[in-house]
Amino acid sequence: MRARSRRIAQDIDSLAELPPLSPMVAQLTATLNSDAVDFRDVEAIIRRDPVIAARVIGAANTVAYAGHAPTASIHTAVLRLGVLAVRRLAFLLSLYNAVPGPRAERQGFWRHSLAVAHAAEVIAGQAPIWSAAVYPDQAFIAALLHDLGLLALARHHAREDALVASVASEKRLARWRVERDVLGIDHAQIGARLAAHWSFPEAVTTVIAFHHDFASAPTEARWLAAVIALGDALCNEDEMAGMGEGAYVGTIEESIALLGLAPDALGQIVDQTRCDAARDLAVLEAIGGY
Repeated sequence: MRARSRRIAQDIDSLAELPPLSPMVAQLTATLNSDAVDFRDVEAIIRRDPVIAARVIGAANTVAYAGHAPTASIHTAVLRLGVLAVRRLAFLLSLYNAVPGPRAERQGFWRHSLAVAHAAEVIAGQAPIWSAAVYPDQAFIAALLHDLGLLALARHHAREDALVASVASEKRLARWRVERDVLGIDHAQIGARLAAHWSFPEAVTTVIAFHHDFASAPTEARWLAAVIALGDALCNEDEMAGMGEGAYVGTIEESIALLGLAPDALGQIVDQTRCDAARDLAVLEAIGGY
C-alpha cells in the first residue's frame, strides 16, 4: 500500500496533465476575501477573457432573464446577473473546461458539485451558529470545488478508483475512509492539493481537505467544513445529484448539531437546493457551457 500511496501522491503533486486556469480566475479569486466587491472590478476582470465574457452575456440573455431586452454588453450583463452570480458562473465555466474527461462524466460531476454549492449556501444562510471568519461566497466556491479529487482519481488512477468503489460498496463504508485505508490518501486531500495548485485561498483549500472529516479540521475551518459536509451528504442521498460516496447518517447528525440547525430544516434546504441548482443548470445548458 505504501508504494501505491507514494505513487499517487507524487502523481498528484506533479499535476503534469492539468492545464492552468485562465488568469481571470486568479483575479476573481482575489476578490473572494471581501465583504463588498465593486461590480466595475468584476466587469473589468471578465472583459479580459473574451470566451467567458461571451458566455456571461449569453447567460444574461437566457430565458431565466426573459423579462429584459437582449443585450450584447458585458456591463449590462453584470448588472443584470449580479456580481456574485457572474463570479460563480466564471469559476464554473473555467473549471468545467479545465478538467479533462468524457462529457457525460463531467456533467455528472458538475451537476453534483453545483447542487452541493447551492446546498452549502442555503445551509450557511439558515445556520443560527455563524462563523464570522467566513466571507459570503466562500461556502459556494469551496463546495463547487470540494470533489475535484474524485475526478483526479477517476482520470489518473482508474484501477485504484475501481478498487475503492468495490470495497466501499461491498462493506457499506464511506468512500473516503476506504480511500485512506487502500490508497493512504483520500479524494478530499487530493482535491485540496489541486485547488492549491490553482491558487485558491487557504481558507478554501483547508475546507476541501476536511469536508468529510470536519471534526478534525482546524478551528477556523470547522464550521464551513461542516456546512460542505452536510450539503454533500444531502445531495448524495438524491439520485439526481449523488456521487455514490455512501454512509452519511452520522455526518448529517453531527453537522446539524455543530451548526445548530433544527432537524426539520432539512426538507426546506433540499427543496431550495433543487430549485436553485436546476435554474443554474438551465442557464448553463442554454449557453452551451455544460
